Amino acid sequence: MKNNRHRYLQLILSISLVCVLSTTCSKDKGIDMGENKTHFDATFTDETIYFDESEANKDIVSIDYDRNIFTFKNTSDKAKQLKKGDIVLIHGKALGKADRITQQGSNIVVETVKATLDEAIDTGTIQWTTVCDFKPDMQLQAQIGDMIIAPTTRSLNAVNFNFDYGSYSYSIDMDMNKDNVIVKLEVTKKLGGGAIKAKFSAEGKVSAFKSENTIKYDKRKLKEYGVTNSNQQGELTLAITVAGSGNDAINLEMPVILGVYPVMVGPIPTVITLKMQIVVNAVVPMDGSAQISTAFKYNSETGFKYDGIKTEAKGRIGSYTITEKGVSQTGASSAIAANFGIGFPRIEVGLFGNVVVPWIQTAFLIGGDYTSFPACRTAKAQFIGGCGYDFSFLGIKRSDSMNLWQQEKVFLKVGDCR
Repeated sequence: MKNNRHRYLQLILSISLVCVLSTTCSKDKGIDMGENKTHFDATFTDETIYFDESEANKDIVSIDYDRNIFTFKNTSDKAKQLKKGDIVLIHGKALGKADRITQQGSNIVVETVKATLDEAIDTGTIQWTTVCDFKPDMQLQAQIGDMIIAPTTRSLNAVNFNFDYGSYSYSIDMDMNKDNVIVKLEVTKKLGGGAIKAKFSAEGKVSAFKSENTIKYDKRKLKEYGVTNSNQQGELTLAITVAGSGNDAINLEMPVILGVYPVMVGPIPTVITLKMQIVVNAVVPMDGSAQISTAFKYNSETGFKYDGIKTEAKGRIGSYTITEKGVSQTGASSAIAANFGIGFPRIEVGLFGNVVVPWIQTAFLIGGDYTSFPACRTAKAQFIGGCGYDFSFLGIKRSDSMNLWQQEKVFLKVGDCR
């Protein structure tokens, strides 16, 4: 099986956190987040050969995730009985379909191809609740391609990164307080002479939350998948300041990975990954400028459910506010547009290194523009809940994205705005 575990953490541009999960209560504003919980009550298919935790530790010599090769000791009775087409399930480590089996010295080498979860699970329920909090002792590193970047500065709770990527400079500060993480991000662009011609910033806090997932099979058929992320509380201020910066387009899963939370559910390794996505689109002529700042505050819930036939949004926007800070301004002798958005937190759900929920997030967007024909000047903000899913690993060819909610607030609308 092609295991994507390493790709999970090797994004083009990312900040990686490897954290040890808490089994204690996490609280924010008096809400008891409880503990991690798991439930595995399922039967394997007849083709599944399961190496339990003890056998995995005793019989496995190595697992080559890049080449999908499992190597066992030749003293393993189960490994000796493996044949082409068997589904090999190694507790907490790997899942694959045996393709070629050879004896090599004192080892049994099993070359595998990708297997899906429905090939291993016949009937039953798989459930888990992951408490996602932010421990001060999280280990952090930045990664751009194959290059690893250490924090610029680090104290007990706080970490800072400063680096350049393309024509932009990035500054990321994180302060982790277990119950919440405070993030400050600045993306700046400098032109000749070193003057800053564009700055896109986001500063805010996201609270600890819990992610509840359920998978149900009946005779190898996926009957249910559901995810609910509760206590999605946060405050975030986005700001744009640009002057004659030219054309800009960023759509990075850049992210800051705020946390990686692994939980074992029976024999299945699951992981919740927190990210931040940045989107910038700007066209600013030499005599143009824009200045926009908006504060968001929210207490929402994101989620969706597949019932074996259809997929429905289950998130709720909850209480929220969108507040203009200062006066939103855009101006130029010709057309101008400046837009900045951030998905925060952007949650990913995976099993055995395969992503089933590439993203489910609260997102915040601000923007302003001016057009000459017809003459119109606008500034607005949006608060959006959205998600994407891909059930390929669960055994069905079904993938899509959907909005959970979308609310817009217009701060400025002047002229012939058709």
